[in-house]
Amino acid sequence: MRSKITDYYLLIRTPQEYTEDPFDISWKIMRGIFHHSILMVSLLLAFTVADYSFASNQSKWEIGVDGKVTKDGMPLGGALVSLKINSKVEAKIKTTGNGKFVFLLQPDNIYVIEISKPGLVSKSIRFSTMDVPLDKVGKGFPPFPILIDLFEKIEGLDVAFLEKPIGKIRYYRKSDNFDYDESYTKPIQVRLKKLMKSYAQKMKEREARYQVVIDRADAFYDKKEYPVARSTYKSALSIKRNDKYASDRIKRIEAILEDKRQKKIDAKVRVVEAKNKALLEKYRRLIDRADNEFNGEDYSRARLSYMDAAKAKSGDEYAKGRIEEINSILSAAKETSSSYTGQAAYKEEKLTPAPKPKKKSAPRKKIVKKAPKSVKKELASKEAQLKSRLQQMALDYGEGVTEVIKVDGNKKTITRIVVRSGVAAEYKKIMYGFGTYYKKNGTDITKAIWDIDTK
Repeated sequence: MRSKITDYYLLIRTPQEYTEDPFDISWKIMRGIFHHSILMVSLLLAFTVADYSFASNQSKWEIGVDGKVTKDGMPLGGALVSLKINSKVEAKIKTTGNGKFVFLLQPDNIYVIEISKPGLVSKSIRFSTMDVPLDKVGKGFPPFPILIDLFEKIEGLDVAFLEKPIGKIRYYRKSDNFDYDESYTKPIQVRLKKLMKSYAQKMKEREARYQVVIDRADAFYDKKEYPVARSTYKSALSIKRNDKYASDRIKRIEAILEDKRQKKIDAKVRVVEAKNKALLEKYRRLIDRADNEFNGEDYSRARLSYMDAAKAKSGDEYAKGRIEEINSILSAAKETSSSYTGQAAYKEEKLTPAPKPKKKSAPRKKIVKKAPKSVKKELASKEAQLKSRLQQMALDYGEGVTEVIKVDGNKKTITRIVVRSGVAAEYKKIMYGFGTYYKKNGTDITKAIWDIDTK
């Protein structure tokens, strides 16, 4: 017979194991019991984890805040909504065009929801998610609606109490839901109601003051007294901030004034352009006349014309350069004239016998006797040197014209040796950046003489 253990084992074994050794059978029975125990423990752990997971899910609830912000009853977009915990900002959002905002609040926190916008009085709500029993959470809580109405800041309106939350929201076990704390919120609402009455009265007074200023500004505008009208519209804006009518009128006035200013500038520009055009035409006429006078070697008149041209066009380098060139030419001509005068005086004195000195004119005798001797000696020496040099040139160069060009920095010299009938003459054309000079045997000549004699 098989033992009960064997029978028990047989109940869970396959038919092919019936012929195995009894020892192997005993070992396999023990192993089966061990696996069965592990299976039972695993099932117990699974049930325990499931229970813990259910409890954990219960502790991870949240509640939504479905908020809306208005101004004087109308949806307010662009308002800043801050979510704070212990004065620390956790999140910031701005209301949409319809004034809406949404937050998801976590358990075991005390939140402050603060709403603000420049120029408006800020408000806040305190929302506590503390002390919510886990057995009451169930499937969670529906979104909590919050409506906040903001109003403009007005001078003289006492809003200090609004620095604290205007309402407190917390969980109530009796209703198993969130609601306002009436013991806190009711007194605030009473004060807020009185404040809004005062606000309405002040708004009415402000509107009356604003209308007086606007009427005055409109009168100035209609009279086209635009600067005064603009200043008056700005005064209206100081009463009623961000007023669209006053702002639009100011923009229109600024556009009108800018157009007038631009027209004045354009008119001045046209006057200046016409004046400059007239001066330029005058300058060109003067330059043309001066150039013709210069080319005709009428240097004195040319200089005057160039001076007039320089006045017509301030800082003109061309006219200035021509004037300097003429000054050099006239200066050189003056020196040459002085030299010719001295030579003529000497020759005249040489040919004309000196009168016998009178007894009473002794001082004049000394002057006449000494000066000619010095001049005579110097001129005689120069004439002798020139004559010798020209004679040598006549020997060195054949009949005709021989040209030699020499460049020294900014100076260029063209020398032409002209030998005709055995007599030589030396002509030079000296060119600088500021002018050109002509010489014959060391004496200044004109361009016309150069052109004729050296061909």
